[in-house]
Amino acid sequence: MWKCVRCNKENQDSAEKCINCGHGKTMDYTGHRSVSRLRPEMTNNWKKKKEKSMLMAGYMGNDKAVFGSKLLRKEVCKIDFVKMNLASIPSGAWDVSKDQDRTIWAWKRETPEGYTLYIGSEKGVYANKDCDYLFCDYLNVKKINFNNLFDTSHVTNMCHMFSECESLEELDVSGFDTGSVEDMGHMFGGCKNLKNLDVSGFNTSSAEDMGAMFKDCENLKSLDVSGFDTGSVKNMWAMFESCKNLKSLDVSGFDTGSVEDMGHMFGGCKNLKNLDVSGFNTSSAEDMGAMFKDCENLKSLDVSGFDTGSVKNMWAMFESCKNLKSLDVSGFDTGSVEGMQFMFFECEALSELDVSGFDTRNVIDMRYMFYDCKNLEKLDVGEFNTSRVTDMKSMFSGCKKLKSLDVSNFNTKCVANMEDMFYRCFKLTQLDTSNFYYAPGVNRRDMFNNCGSKEHYYYYDGDSIEEICADFLSYEKNAIFNNGWEHKKWVLCHALEIPAEEKIYLLHDASINSLTNFLVGKIAVTKAEGFAITDKGIYRKSEYDKRKVFMSWERLKEAKKLDIDYVSRVRLDEIPIAFSYKYGVDRAKLQELVCLFESIRRFLNGGSV
Repeated sequence: MWKCVRCNKENQDSAEKCINCGHGKTMDYTGHRSVSRLRPEMTNNWKKKKEKSMLMAGYMGNDKAVFGSKLLRKEVCKIDFVKMNLASIPSGAWDVSKDQDRTIWAWKRETPEGYTLYIGSEKGVYANKDCDYLFCDYLNVKKINFNNLFDTSHVTNMCHMFSECESLEELDVSGFDTGSVEDMGHMFGGCKNLKNLDVSGFNTSSAEDMGAMFKDCENLKSLDVSGFDTGSVKNMWAMFESCKNLKSLDVSGFDTGSVEDMGHMFGGCKNLKNLDVSGFNTSSAEDMGAMFKDCENLKSLDVSGFDTGSVKNMWAMFESCKNLKSLDVSGFDTGSVEGMQFMFFECEALSELDVSGFDTRNVIDMRYMFYDCKNLEKLDVGEFNTSRVTDMKSMFSGCKKLKSLDVSNFNTKCVANMEDMFYRCFKLTQLDTSNFYYAPGVNRRDMFNNCGSKEHYYYYDGDSIEEICADFLSYEKNAIFNNGWEHKKWVLCHALEIPAEEKIYLLHDASINSLTNFLVGKIAVTKAEGFAITDKGIYRKSEYDKRKVFMSWERLKEAKKLDIDYVSRVRLDEIPIAFSYKYGVDRAKLQELVCLFESIRRFLNGGSV
């Protein structure tokens, strides 16, 4: 039964035109009567014999409704295709045929778990040419019974057909005719509870898109795709992503010559122990980002034959492949790659990695690239072109066994973030960063923290001592070095005996508590300690050795070397110029300080800062 939206009268037998006011096509469905009560001329037309009728599209304006009805997808717990006698249509049924010819009907029956949705016809149902989103978002459906009544031979689009049916436990698609299907993207994506899925008989010769086809099928324990014809497929993005329980997957016969996107393809397949991709033709691939991300049980992976000449994205490609003991990427052509961030992140078992031939001229992001590659003993990045790189955060952080690393040719002009870059590189004894350029405001927090090297230098750029100190303080981590409280400035200036006419660029107290407790007076001055940089030189006082020290810029010019003793103090040719480690200044702070003084010394000696 239909109701006119203009005159609001029911008893309409057609959605095409109101028999009362003549208004056309815009009708509200309220439920049809049985055929015996229809006008005779309409009954005869309806009963015309058809081989099979076609089911209407799944989404009819309201993406949560079932075939244009008021029934919501979330209310359905089961779907059954059944044969029915068109002479006796169940009460409350509605026409779901594509042509609205009353050959396919749908009705609901309430159960304690929710509604069972029945789709009935006399001779079976042709699936709509576009089956995209047909059963999508039936969140509570546990079973779909097609009962050999659902003919898919006309279908060209199965995109998202069952996606997000997260409660689905039983689904038999073994009889599907997929010979004409071009799009299978997201077809079973999000079917989290499916444990078995037989797609071994799928004819995929026409398929061009398999992106996310099985994405998030978390409980699938086996999947036979060995017979898939993938010669026309262009998209395999996230095809098997997060199939967490798959222990094996045979893709050795895949023809990937046309595939452009392989990003996330096997990402999150945590239990895969074997994966043969050695025969992959990757000549068309442009994206391999996160391709094997979180494949943490893979012990071997042969990608030596990969043609990566067109690839632009390799970010997180092997991230968290924690059990990979060997990986041959020496033949990778990376000339087009722009993103290498997280590429080998947490590849903990790798003891060797040859990236010496990497062409990185177009790479913009290298953050976390080798993070926590804790068993790497050597790494050749000496030829890396980093002229376009903007982020090197934690690039080598956690490479605990690296004994040497040549970054002397790194161009850091564009780098805005170097936080934790060499953090926890415990065995690095030498590190030449003398050519590093630090743009104003660059983040260098803990750049060398817990790094074994005592000979790494990085410098604060500037044309004057004033600019060098300003740059030093612009780094957030060093903000505490400048004493902004007037009473502290007054105390320190007196304690350090700084002449009033001198211009102070940087002033720091090493014992804030003593200054807080003794704000003014003789005791405060006695207890005060710290250092200052002025236009005349460096002033320093410490309770540790009971001395005040002044070093002029002329004296600093004569210095040949700066060194740091983490137990005692910062020294310049055995003359202490900073404050004691015993007062709680951490190693990273002292390193920053050494680099500041080294920068000033080089500047005064006419060298580049």
